Amino acid sequence: WGSGWEGSRLRAGDCGKANTLRLLACRSLGAGEFPPYIIDQPTDLVVRWDQPATLHCRVAGNPPPTVEWYRNGQYVETSKDNAYSQRTLLPDGSLFFLRLNQRKGQYDEGVYTCLASVATHRLGVGHCPGTGTETADTLWEDFRLKPSNLVVMVGEQVLLECAPPKGHPEPTISWKKDGVPISQKDGRYEVSSGQLLVAHAQRSDAGLYACVASNQAGERESQAALVTVLDPLDTGQTEWPKGGPRELMDVQLHLDNSTVLPNLPAVYLHWTVAGPSQHAEGHAVLYRSLLPLSTAWVERKVPREHSTIVPALRRGYKYEFKVRPYAGLVHGPDSNSRHLWIPEEVPSAAPQHITIRPVADGHSTLVAAWAPPPHHAHNGIIRGYQVWYLGNGTHHHTNRTVDGETHSLETVVLQAGVNVCIQVAAFNGAGLGVPSNATCSSLEPLVGKMARVPAGFSFGHFLAGIRQPVVIASVGSLLWLLLLVLAVYLCQQHARHYSRGQQCALEKGRGRSASQDAFLWHRRDVSNSPWLADSWKAAPCSR
Repeated sequence: WGSGWEGSRLRAGDCGKANTLRLLACRSLGAGEFPPYIIDQPTDLVVRWDQPATLHCRVAGNPPPTVEWYRNGQYVETSKDNAYSQRTLLPDGSLFFLRLNQRKGQYDEGVYTCLASVATHRLGVGHCPGTGTETADTLWEDFRLKPSNLVVMVGEQVLLECAPPKGHPEPTISWKKDGVPISQKDGRYEVSSGQLLVAHAQRSDAGLYACVASNQAGERESQAALVTVLDPLDTGQTEWPKGGPRELMDVQLHLDNSTVLPNLPAVYLHWTVAGPSQHAEGHAVLYRSLLPLSTAWVERKVPREHSTIVPALRRGYKYEFKVRPYAGLVHGPDSNSRHLWIPEEVPSAAPQHITIRPVADGHSTLVAAWAPPPHHAHNGIIRGYQVWYLGNGTHHHTNRTVDGETHSLETVVLQAGVNVCIQVAAFNGAGLGVPSNATCSSLEPLVGKMARVPAGFSFGHFLAGIRQPVVIASVGSLLWLLLLVLAVYLCQQHARHYSRGQQCALEKGRGRSASQDAFLWHRRDVSNSPWLADSWKAAPCSR
């Protein structure tokens, strides 16, 4: 620093009131001047590579300081230096990344430093400590080690291993049992280095266990492993019987054919068997819905056959299928999975309970409402409804489309007493279904309502009446005419007053000249002018 500079920690009242975090350089300052300092320091960030990010650095100083950013000690180029840069220096000094860069040699990861300075007046420099940014990689890869199926006896140890897919930051491991996250609070489960340990298995520990890897970019779940817990035999024998269920673990099934049957919401499955299967009683087919919602597994047992038909599936849904061998309560390993989508057909029935009714407050609005078609007639996922307004002498034929969650629609009737008819049809991914029969209604005129219920007239009816568009338009037109008449009247009065004033001014001028001549004449010979004595009449504009 230059000679005469003295380094000191900024205190309130010295170089401006501040919560400074760094040592500032100050020398003799002018009135109201104080060196730059950091008000809001940046913090470490972990962001997905395709997401925006902001490093905050709010500064203060008088004169206002300039802000520069450095990454790993190197100056950071922003949009003010290069119009094509993805980095923008915000007015408050923060650094904004439109999209973090991961290209080789252009990584945005690193340690960033915010530097505020006033170069012109050399008042000093405010410096914030470095902060780190990291980009989080989505877990696209598969698990390096998946949990395996396991069969244990009651009291034995259950140990499931899992190695997560590669990611940045390094993903953490958690576990689920039957789709529910496992809690370690009760002390029964222990998770360490990706392993799940149950020291002493119980019958309640049987189920499907899945390994979950997660980081800031998201999470990914492994294929579930089946854990089977068997009771010891009544004789006290704790070993597996020879030729018993342990051999099921060597049976390998492969689901090689899965086909949706034409014109039916059913699936044909076929699989092959590898390995010794003489101890298997049969095969269990498991399936569940994946989309539009996920459901629990449904089991269908097939005794010693290699194919089956799974009926009564829902159209428009995507299902997952797999097969495993079984012997009694013991199940072997799962086969590969197959995903199938059940094609939709157009809805085979029209919407139900269609009604048209006026809005309760008496406006000229009708509400059409309906209920979905019977569930068995959906033939897929109802995505919306088509509503037709049938034409007549005053209304044109129009149609409206609403989404599948909407079961009512409003329409404005400009003329009371007009008959309005509608038809409604549901549609799904396959197309438009059967339309309903026409349902009609009309909006009763206000006069008819008032004549029909004279005894029940109340202030509410009065308000409903004056809210009618016809009444509002009539009152508005009447007020406009009254204002127009008033304006014309005022203009005429003003013009008349102005004309009279002009005439009076002219007559006063003429009257003054005549009176002067008469006065002179009267002085010359008053006796000969008796009519001038008291019989002089004032001019119309005189006072």
